[in-house]
Amino acid sequence: MHREHEEAHEKLFHDYFSIEPLYPENIFRRRFRMHKHVFLRIVEGLTAKDDEFFTQKPDATGRIGATALQKCIAAIRILAYGSSSDAVDEYLKIASSTARECLLHFSEGVVARFGHEYLRKANANDIERLLHEDERRGFPGIMGSIDCMHWNLKNCPRGWKGMYQRSPVFDDVLQGRAPEVNFLVNGTTYNMGYYLTDGIYPRWSTFIPAIKLPQTPKQRLATQHQEAGRKDVERAFGVLQARFAIIRKPALAWDKDILWKIIMHHAQYDC
Repeated sequence: MHREHEEAHEKLFHDYFSIEPLYPENIFRRRFRMHKHVFLRIVEGLTAKDDEFFTQKPDATGRIGATALQKCIAAIRILAYGSSSDAVDEYLKIASSTARECLLHFSEGVVARFGHEYLRKANANDIERLLHEDERRGFPGIMGSIDCMHWNLKNCPRGWKGMYQRSPVFDDVLQGRAPEVNFLVNGTTYNMGYYLTDGIYPRWSTFIPAIKLPQTPKQRLATQHQEAGRKDVERAFGVLQARFAIIRKPALAWDKDILWKIIMHHAQYDC
């Protein structure tokens, strides 16, 4: 099929990226779930790395292919709306197979390019800042709050069933590798940080859930403060789910091998 990539790029550029675009920045942010300058920084980072996928070049027939803007917009559209891979063809003129490749290369490229800065574990300075802030709010020794979700995949390969029920983000805690934190509570010294959770998490010493049925005024006060301390991550995660439909439910029309590559590659960042 002869897709008019040049005309599609010109329309996309005129709609969002020209000096006087048809749609202003507030509409761009609403439709693509991020500010335009953030998106352009991602595009610049992906085109600068070794992966040549986002470099515009002729295809096997000699026709010029899609631009980096088209490919990145295709990936963002799928992530933002949870749509199938062929839903971007009418506007961006990109086939469903290419759209799936865009999503895979986009996901891997973002991790490779920006992971060292945004997806790393907390360092000593981060831990110190978190401890100081949370102690000011009444929780000495706390490392943060956790909020996760669970995907039920209809087409999960049978051979993989049950293999990835626990997120690798918990492995450090499970193996006793939590950051060393020294703090004093009620005359007792503790040397390991902890996380605020709700009742769905394992009963580990580093997970502190709220009291399920508080009876005394002291218990009710403690539960109220604990729930107030968790509201930040719950609200942030709620906004994340609202902006990116892929978090709520993976697109049903994706190629399952592509989907599982993405899930397994980024499983350690699902919290």
